[in-house]
Amino acid sequence: MTVIDGGREDTYELEDDNAELDWVRGRFPIAWRDIAPEDSLADFNPRHVKWRTVKKTEDVEKLNQVHLREQDGKTQVATKVPITFDGLQRGDVVGMSLGGSGDRLAFALSKQGERVSAKVLRLPPFELKRERHGEKDEDAKLLAQLARDKPSLFHEVTVNTRRIIWVRECQALRIDAMKGRIACEQRLHRALVGQVLCAEQDFAELDIERAFNEFKANDRIYLALQEEEAARFKELDRAVKNTQVWQHILEDVSGIGPALAGRLISAIGGIERFMVEPNQARMDSLYEESTRLEREARFQELKRFVQLGNSEFQTLQRVASWCAKNRRPEQAALLERAVACHEERSKLRHRARKATQAKLKMFCGVAVMEDGSSPAAVQASPPTGTRTRGRRCICSRTSSTGRATAHTGAASCSSTRRSSTSPTPR
Repeated sequence: MTVIDGGREDTYELEDDNAELDWVRGRFPIAWRDIAPEDSLADFNPRHVKWRTVKKTEDVEKLNQVHLREQDGKTQVATKVPITFDGLQRGDVVGMSLGGSGDRLAFALSKQGERVSAKVLRLPPFELKRERHGEKDEDAKLLAQLARDKPSLFHEVTVNTRRIIWVRECQALRIDAMKGRIACEQRLHRALVGQVLCAEQDFAELDIERAFNEFKANDRIYLALQEEEAARFKELDRAVKNTQVWQHILEDVSGIGPALAGRLISAIGGIERFMVEPNQARMDSLYEESTRLEREARFQELKRFVQLGNSEFQTLQRVASWCAKNRRPEQAALLERAVACHEERSKLRHRARKATQAKLKMFCGVAVMEDGSSPAAVQASPPTGTRTRGRRCICSRTSSTGRATAHTGAASCSSTRRSSTSPTPR
């Protein structure tokens, strides 16, 4: 954790979850003093007190008895207590990396930030990588500097962001509960089959599956895991239905319920991760050029001769057309060039949106072309001498070596078709 306050920079190590919680509460100790005989340890958080182990050669009776404790079979004595604290304060701007294990800390800082008028900003990983010119160990300092100097690169953690983070947490807990229940079920099945097949006595007329259903229906551990899984699913259901993406998009999609929506939302996370911005240098250049052309053509003065459009761009087009019809070719030419600049800016933004959609589609395992569109489903006849298979390849790209790379979701595999004349391995 790096704090930049004016020209001062301080770096702290948040070693565990308790340290992160202390920072959120503004109670992270950064300076200590020697403990005084009259100090009561009840006035301090035990985690903030510094202790040392009493040596075997020391006389415990001579130490202050109220400053002693037993820890892991050893006697310890308090040596220092905190006097200065740091943490989230009023007006702070927190810069973090988007996604990963920092989601829970971002949630807590954002929630606390609403109470103390602080903001939490998160930077997409690709932006952090582009801005990084040194070692990754310096990322904390870099994030603080970028949050101060380039806040436009960040995305603020809002209420909806926190709801998505909570969906991810609920989804992870539900998956863990489901895996625990399945593992218990497998252990019970193995135990029952072993008792039946490995018994020394003769086999009785027994239906293993029916006996297994009765066996697990009376197992307290399995029933408790079933209850936990059901409770986790209810928690996930409430979390999913509280998000905007469910209320405005997924709720009306046939075939998507809270369980599938939870997987989608937790996997995708914030849509900001996939944002592709247009070439900012080119956008600024076109804007400056269009502003110069409009100024030379006296666009603002000519606006009074036409009916204003729904947008400034539409008004610019009308003024350019009016100049061409009223024998003002020089002004018309300038304004037409300005219109072309605006159109190119619009194309750059459109391409960026398509690239954003392509990144999201590819992440979700949907086949896309380079421009973000889906490929046409063309049913080609199989070459002579080959046999077709029932498996479907969503998207394939053939390299110069003739090998096809198939993408069926997050995983990819390489495969080649075998001729029907080739011997079939047995």
